[in-house]
Amino acid sequence: MAVAISSPIELAPIPSSSSLNPQVPEITEVFRGRELTRKNRRIPCDLNAVNLALGGGLVRGRLNEVVGHQATGKTSLAASFLANATRRGETTVWIDFAGVFDPRSIESAGVDLARVLWVCCADEKRERRRGSIFLKAAELVLETGGFGLTVFDFGDRAFPLTPGVALRLARRAERTSSAVLILAPRRICGTFAALTLTLVRSHPCFSRPSQSAPALFDGFTVEARVSRNKLGGTGDYAAWRMQIDPADPVSLPDRAIYQAGAKMRSSGF
Repeated sequence: MAVAISSPIELAPIPSSSSLNPQVPEITEVFRGRELTRKNRRIPCDLNAVNLALGGGLVRGRLNEVVGHQATGKTSLAASFLANATRRGETTVWIDFAGVFDPRSIESAGVDLARVLWVCCADEKRERRRGSIFLKAAELVLETGGFGLTVFDFGDRAFPLTPGVALRLARRAERTSSAVLILAPRRICGTFAALTLTLVRSHPCFSRPSQSAPALFDGFTVEARVSRNKLGGTGDYAAWRMQIDPADPVSLPDRAIYQAGAKMRSSGF
């Protein structure tokens, strides 16, 4: 609905907060509508299609969610972002709620473990308090600052964050300019997430060394869709092929991210 204004309206100047109370500091950048974190500062991964869908990568100073069921490639994708951050000389942190962090696998993905702080919150003796301990550790890490990328791995036991907790995490990420990456089976940050990428395991991939040989399972295709992007680009799509390394079939999520990148460049995925 359009509204026509026949004549300009003159408003009385509003006194600033500093003039009303000298003890209250005034942050001019915030009151003028400016943001403390630049939107063009991103952390990319090794998959070009994902970077294009996200507008360049993870947003610094924001909450970024990667959601999906188990075995959809969330850890592999997070390891790719982590590898890029450590290659640039940034210090990172991985807060592990599920207790599934494997340093050997993360290192094989190209991550410099010397630049990774690992916080493990899995403790059977404190099972009832594990959620509160995890969130307290997340707030303390963000409050400390100095981390280029902060990963919160909820595993498959995610719980929705209350608006107060999500707001505190978003504010701390904004102040420290840290890119916060949350791994969870579903969306848990609500409206406080600037970016949400949903991963789905599409279909298995097979190959035959020869016509008479049996079909061998190579991996599967992962489809990613931007479910939410406050900076623009909601609905963008990316897909890649995760392949098993024949020399080490157990490490499917670890090395598949780089093979998927090479496969994508050659086959146009």
